[in-house]
Amino acid sequence: MRQGRNPAQQRTLDAAQLANASHLGGLIGEYPKTRKPEVMRMLRGFGVLLLGCLLISLSIHLLSPLGPLAAIAGAVLGALGLVYAVEGLFYLTSRHMYAFTDGFIYFKRSKPVVFRWEDVSVMLKKRQQSGFVAQYVEIQHADGHWVTFRIRDTDPFSLLFDTRVNTRAVGALKAKWMKAYEAGRVLIFGPLDLSLAGVSYQKRLLPWSDIDQIFLLSGTLHIRTVQEKQSDWATIPEADRIPSIGLFVEMTKDILKAKRPSL
Repeated sequence: MRQGRNPAQQRTLDAAQLANASHLGGLIGEYPKTRKPEVMRMLRGFGVLLLGCLLISLSIHLLSPLGPLAAIAGAVLGALGLVYAVEGLFYLTSRHMYAFTDGFIYFKRSKPVVFRWEDVSVMLKKRQQSGFVAQYVEIQHADGHWVTFRIRDTDPFSLLFDTRVNTRAVGALKAKWMKAYEAGRVLIFGPLDLSLAGVSYQKRLLPWSDIDQIFLLSGTLHIRTVQEKQSDWATIPEADRIPSIGLFVEMTKDILKAKRPSL
């Protein structure tokens, strides 16, 4: 008699079948590697909820004014514990991703979405401080819909994503956008425009012949001219919030290198 598969096994099987059908290549990573942080968060939440319920129960037998204080404290702890537990349960069951050499499969509430790298139109990373540093990666498909998943800096998958997955996505996007640039299209990266004429920012155009270098440093984008190599023509803080800013930097480097091979 054939034994039933648990949800994780079924999801892995579905991912393998979809990857084969979509020609995504070999598996290079799975996120999250472990559900332990979400399980621990959920258990801590239920523990705080239980403590809140005990305080409320105890408040019935306490004399005034301790009784009302214990009831209020129990209600607050119970509410916080419930929120914490539900959040842990949500992240435990909601999202999962399998990364392959030629794309990835994203599961949201057991529904799979297949991305090939050439289907990616925008990648945006956000950081948020909430007890720990969390990195939210938002990826837009060429058809317009978005997927979002979270990577902790402490998770080994974050290194895999940055060194393998992100590189493949930027590479696929760059080839597509380079063709658009060479065809004369104006490419828009948030407040920045990139075209055959040069780079535009805040309605100012800097021709390619005047650009010395464009680089990211500690999340800030620096654009420097040939005339003023030690000061910025434009400085954009928190540039990592700009959609596909890594692609913008890579493209400008390639364009400058082609125009000035000695660089």
